Amino acid sequence: MKNCRYSVWIVLVAALALSALACAEEPPWSQRAAKAAIMRWPDGRFVPAGQRWAWNYSLGTLLEGMDAEWLNTADPSYYNYIKSSVDQFVGPDGSIPTLKLEEHQLDNILLGRQLLLLYGVTQNLRYERPATLLYQELTHQPRTPSGGFWHKQRYPNQMWLDGLYMAEPFYAEYASTFHHLEAFSDITLQFVLMDEHARDSKTGLLYHGWDESKQERWANKQTGLSSQFWARGMGWYMMALVDTLPYYPADDPGRKQLIVQLNREAAALAVYQDGASGLWYQVLDKADAKGNYLESSASCMFVYALAKGVRLSYLPSSYLTNAERGYRGILSHFVETGPGDDASLTWTVKGAGLGGAPYRDGSYDYYMREPVGSNDPKGVGAFLLASTELEAVYKTKPGRGEALPTVTVSHTGKVDFATVQAAVDHSPQTGEIVRIAPGTYSEKLIITKPNIHLIGTGATPKDVVLSFGDSAKSAGGTEKSASVSVVADGFEAENLTIENTWEAEHPAMEDRSQAVALLMSSDRAVLDRIRIRSGQDTLYANSRTCHGENSDPDEQLSKANMTCMASRQYFSDCYIEGHVDYIFGDAKAVFDNCELHSRSNWSVMITAQSRLYPAEDSGYVFLHCRITGGDDGDNVFLGRPWRAYSTVTFYDTDIEQTLATEGWSDWGGRLKTSTYREYGSHGPGVNDGHRIVEALQLSAAEETRLEPRTLLKGNDDWNPQAEAIALRALVTTNR
Repeated sequence: MKNCRYSVWIVLVAALALSALACAEEPPWSQRAAKAAIMRWPDGRFVPAGQRWAWNYSLGTLLEGMDAEWLNTADPSYYNYIKSSVDQFVGPDGSIPTLKLEEHQLDNILLGRQLLLLYGVTQNLRYERPATLLYQELTHQPRTPSGGFWHKQRYPNQMWLDGLYMAEPFYAEYASTFHHLEAFSDITLQFVLMDEHARDSKTGLLYHGWDESKQERWANKQTGLSSQFWARGMGWYMMALVDTLPYYPADDPGRKQLIVQLNREAAALAVYQDGASGLWYQVLDKADAKGNYLESSASCMFVYALAKGVRLSYLPSSYLTNAERGYRGILSHFVETGPGDDASLTWTVKGAGLGGAPYRDGSYDYYMREPVGSNDPKGVGAFLLASTELEAVYKTKPGRGEALPTVTVSHTGKVDFATVQAAVDHSPQTGEIVRIAPGTYSEKLIITKPNIHLIGTGATPKDVVLSFGDSAKSAGGTEKSASVSVVADGFEAENLTIENTWEAEHPAMEDRSQAVALLMSSDRAVLDRIRIRSGQDTLYANSRTCHGENSDPDEQLSKANMTCMASRQYFSDCYIEGHVDYIFGDAKAVFDNCELHSRSNWSVMITAQSRLYPAEDSGYVFLHCRITGGDDGDNVFLGRPWRAYSTVTFYDTDIEQTLATEGWSDWGGRLKTSTYREYGSHGPGVNDGHRIVEALQLSAAEETRLEPRTLLKGNDDWNPQAEAIALRALVTTNR
């Protein structure tokens, strides 16, 4: 029988081996480009030291890419870069001295998305205050007669495609975060106005700008439109759609409208994708015109929008082919490598606009005259977005060789979904990896699809919290009280907290009730580095195929000669907290190197296993665990039999908390038919061996049978420890 240190060593060696393998291979392009950008622009500054540096949208675009890279890798260096880049502008009181609100520039809104990200992670009002200021700025933004935002104060009655990306994703994210659902109709209006007025009926493409007053020199006197289809303008528009849609309530009518618009523009872009290179031209519909060239930033934006649209089921899967062709073209035409892992993006137009001084007339020749260069932050940010999106479309899950799509969840920042439930509902029947950004997600989560893998991307399990506050009283039954319910096989979770807050929110003794944090009847389930917290009935580790909470025992006993295949569940390095029956049910579960923390209560029962009949293959085994808690040890028991053949084994347990002398509680006289075993316990709670059930010694053969690999192998040769190693690798290694 291996000891605790050996078990941990296996995980560490495997993780190191995976890390070494990752180091031996070339890192993905997104990571190469992100690291190069951090070296090129320390603290997100594109100007020499000492030169004035102000709040700007180019940095906002770059940090959107860094945000995606952070969520894709869980590497804290990207988050730290975002934070240091923003902190240089934001005072301790939340003020931004270089932000000139009186200019009413939509460009100033984009960087606000990083304020929301930082607020979501830190809950520091230093970031919430300026984010609210930017939201309020949108409510005061000058508007066209039809209700569209002016692009800037100095451009009256003008809407540009650029402005949709500058404003709408932030607008939607803030509205979702702070529950301003009334804002979504206004967000929809901004997209609809450009679709109705700027879209060309012949090509399906959108013109760069629309002057509702039709007064500008660049504007057509009949339509108010500029004359060219600028690629990056269309790129801003496409990214705005796929970055705004995830925040929409599912039943908001604007969501369907935006998906229609996205599909319409995707079809148009596919027509104008260059057949030879897979890329797009600076002016989209004039591939053969003199001076026109393949442009990198727009190509990256289109690849990102198409791939993300497919992954989130906004677009048909056929567009993934267009995205992959485009990405191959980006790598072959625009990416140059330097010493080490340095990566540069070439052929990015520096900028383009309409009007102003010197005057930009929006002609074809004007777009050809705009300077082109390498490593423009707008291009690099778009390349990071495209790269992380293509890398996330399908990831091969280590350990089982299954290809699972990956999505991200966050209250803030670059996201696919704002809630975990929305991400799970999106999953195909084959499963999905759901990467969850730091934050507290107050939602009741129900998982009915197989192979859902929840990955917390914070530094510790405390950084991602799935939280709800129901009880058996309030919800109408113990099972219904669960914050997270998993009833499908192959569930895995890593590096997060699941809690039920009912007791914390209702501290009076008369309000006490069963309040399940996690109900799990999944077979082949792995939970690694998970914190599970509640009071009574914290973890319902159960089986679907044996019997449920409300089963008729007489009916179940009629199955006494039948074999029930209990759900196999493996808990590794977990923390479980509660008091009465806080680990209960009839799963076949192994708890390896976990901490069991008993909350103070008049009575504490760590387990209430419910094996009902002899042929039922269920039971709980605790290996190398710690039992901790308060000073009321005389009321703490290792467990009590919920059903007649309750089966629990503790092996090599560090009992730091004192226990009731008898160790086990005889519930309903069922102790005589139950199987309770304790081997090699140590610590103050051993109580000199005075137990109702005698502590025994194991033979070498018996020790081998307690291995997780042996206990949970089943007929399919399942190796839960290998699964746990692979699961942890999704957080700890570059993929």
